[in-house]
Amino acid sequence: MIQHSTDKPTNNIQNGWHGRLNLVYANRDGSTQIIENQMQAPLKVQRPFYPEGKEVCHSVILHTAGGVVGGDRLSLNFHLQPNAKALITSAAAAKIYRSNGLESQQNIDIKLELGANLDRKSGVDGKRVDLGGRRIIKKKSGGGGGGGGGG
Repeated sequence: MIQHSTDKPTNNIQNGWHGRLNLVYANRDGSTQIIENQMQAPLKVQRPFYPEGKEVCHSVILHTAGGVVGGDRLSLNFHLQPNAKALITSAAAAKIYRSNGLESQQNIDIKLELGANLDRKSGVDGKRVDLGGRRIIKKKSGGGGGGGGGG
């Protein structure tokens, strides 16, 4: 697995976090593995686990600062190569705190190749959420060749 990390925080009190996570999954002899993992704080992925067997890779996305605040810009990119199968969920990566007036944004880009399957367990996509002073826009895009997907 190729793993790149930007350890130097890019946090700016005025502008929020500008985090990025790029994951590439591949099927290797019937086992789905993360073969590329590029992280920029505050986003990271926990070590993969396989409660359903080696075919489906479970990944938990973490926001190391504890959640999204006003001004955060987060970008998550998931690429599943042919016949790869993954379930992706988030812990604090989806927790949204009261805004200081700045809008936060989370972009999710998904690429599924032929035979790939992704299940995603998360909150509301593509809609503005404004609850008790929390302000965020979540955008999802994706495409692929005949893979399945969940939401």
